[in-house]
Order: sequence, then structure tokens, then C-alpha cells
Amino acid sequence: MTSSKTEPMALSKESDLYEPARRYFADLGFAVDAEVRHCDLVALKDDQLIIAELKLGLNFKLLTQAVERQRMTSEVFIVIPAPKRETRQWRNGKQVVKRLGLGLLTVTSSPLGSRAWLQHEPSCHGVQEQSRHDTQLREALLREFSGRLTRQNIGGVTGVEIVTAYRETALCIATLLDMQGQLAPRVVAGYCGDKSASILAKNHYGWFDRVKPGIYTLSPDGKVALQGYPAIVKQARQLISSLDEAKAENEKAGNEKDGKKSVGIKRACNERAGKNYAGIEKAGKNKAGKKKTG
Repeated sequence: MTSSKTEPMALSKESDLYEPARRYFADLGFAVDAEVRHCDLVALKDDQLIIAELKLGLNFKLLTQAVERQRMTSEVFIVIPAPKRETRQWRNGKQVVKRLGLGLLTVTSSPLGSRAWLQHEPSCHGVQEQSRHDTQLREALLREFSGRLTRQNIGGVTGVEIVTAYRETALCIATLLDMQGQLAPRVVAGYCGDKSASILAKNHYGWFDRVKPGIYTLSPDGKVALQGYPAIVKQARQLISSLDEAKAENEKAGNEKDGKKSVGIKRACNERAGKNYAGIEKAGKNKAGKKKTG
């Protein structure tokens, strides 16, 4: 068996299982997030997608949830606390999990911390082949996972607000308006993506005020909301500042190019004017010479 790094905690809630499970997959090189489209834990590395469901005990509800997740990937784990002792019931339960093609992680707790232990990997037995997965469900899950800026949700929690990609984008827009004042949707989209105009228009959270057609500002509720998400706001500010710096560098490079082009045109005009003047002067002299000869 392999284990993750220690993380001190008691195992009294489903959310207590999340951190040791997260560390287990993170140690294997996966990006991990929680509560992604109702999945307790989602881990992604290249094209390898893993879903894990967390429960305090092995039961029918957990098994049905895990089997449902097999519609999106063959690599589905269930994560439960390790039993105090090996019993026939526990061994039979493990066999059922294995026959369903599900992976199994058990979490142990000690004064030194909590660890996730691998009991067995998922298998393809009893599940559909990858080509027969529900493509729409899988793609929706991946879009939500990749669309998030931060990884601050905790798996297995109930009654706690989940930070979705939609909310993160709205927070990015709110941060931009807080930094730069009134803006048009097309300007906001340059910083926060193509969905910005729709988010501003729908104003689902009440964070934006429309000053006039096509111009939005941050509402008082929006200012209050920013205080509740310091990590996301910090990352959004860094993103906006980096985009402003890149824009300034591009404008500077463009101005230098335009300046060189202007100098070149001016030089060419001067050279052409000089040639024309020389031609006119030569023609004048020739004409004057002919008159004198006559």
C-alpha cells in the first residue's frame, strides 16, 4: 500500500476525509479540486480524469453515487475511514467495491496526522468502456474544473457555498470594475473572457449596476462581496495587472515601430524631394545655357 503525507485531523465529518485524499492524488502529480458539479473530489493530470466520493461508511448510497460517476470516467474511487479491525463484513464490502470496478482509499488518523491508503485501483470490470462514457457530462465537468481560478472548496461539505467557475468569473469582473471604474462589456471581456457580457447583463449576484446602456460599474453589494473572497480577488488583481503590463508593452512596441516607419517615410520623402530639386535645378541650368547660346 502507498500513503499520502500526513495532515492532522479527526475523522468525524466527510470533509475530514478530503485533505488526506487530496494530498494522495496531489503527490501523484494531479491537479485536485472539490465539489465540481456535485463530485466530492476531481483530480486531473493530462487526459487522466479521476473522481472520488467521500463517505464515513461503506453503504448503498455511496456505491450508487460512485457507479453514477462512472458515466464520466472509468477511474472512480470511494474514500472512507479505515475500519478499526478487519472483519468478514469489511472483506465482503471490499470485494463488492472491486467487482463494481471502483477504486478504494481508506483514511487512518493518529496523533501524527491522517493518511489516505490505497486498497486497490479502479478496474474496467463491470463498467462501460471509455468510448461509451457520457461525453456531455464529462466535458461539462472538465469545463467547470478548468474554468476555476482557485482551488479553495473542500469536498464532502454540506450547507457551504461552493465557488464555481461562474462565481469566479463574476468576482474577476467585480475586481476589474473596482480597479478601473465604469467599463463597457467589450472592455471587460478583454480581461475576464467571453462570458463577461452575459454575466453583467444577468447580474445574478447583484454585484453590478448599469450606469447607462453599455456601461457598468460595481454596486455596493459587489464591494462587500469582494471582501469575502480575498484569495480570488488577489489572483484576479494579479491577472488584470499582468494583462495591463502586456498591453502597455505591445503599445510601446507598436509606437516604436510606427516611429521607425515615420522616420523612414520622412527620409524617403526628403530623398525624393532632393532628387526632384536636383532635376529641376539641372533642367533650369540646361534651359538657361540654351538661351545664352542662342
